[in-house]
Amino acid sequence: ITPTPPNHISACLVGSEMCIRDRNKGIFNDRLSNTGKTLDASTKYEVIKVLKNKLYFLKLQPSSGRKHQIRMHCYLNQSPILGDKKYYQYNKDANQKNLFLHAGQLNFVDQDNQKVNINAKLPSHFEEYL
Repeated sequence: ITPTPPNHISACLVGSEMCIRDRNKGIFNDRLSNTGKTLDASTKYEVIKVLKNKLYFLKLQPSSGRKHQIRMHCYLNQSPILGDKKYYQYNKDANQKNLFLHAGQLNFVDQDNQKVNINAKLPSHFEEYL
């Protein structure tokens, strides 16, 4: 099933203020390379809450469905996702067992041309930080 149009809202905790310190919302625009191709991609972000230890709770909405788009955009913009062992190796919290990225809302049109809306609560491992 392909989202048409894609609408995916995620929440994550990022461990840096480099990119987002002066803005509460913005867009990550980076060309992403995957399987030898370089493709345009953008992800809207909004700071929902500033947390202790330079952590930020973000709402993210990718405009396309590139593989690992959210994780790569956060990493490339000096705001790696907490617990991300693939895109941020030097993370003081890398011993986290969980990746702090969560798909909170998915909207798409299914094969029968019916709109499908899925909402999910945050997992319990987010609670200790929020």
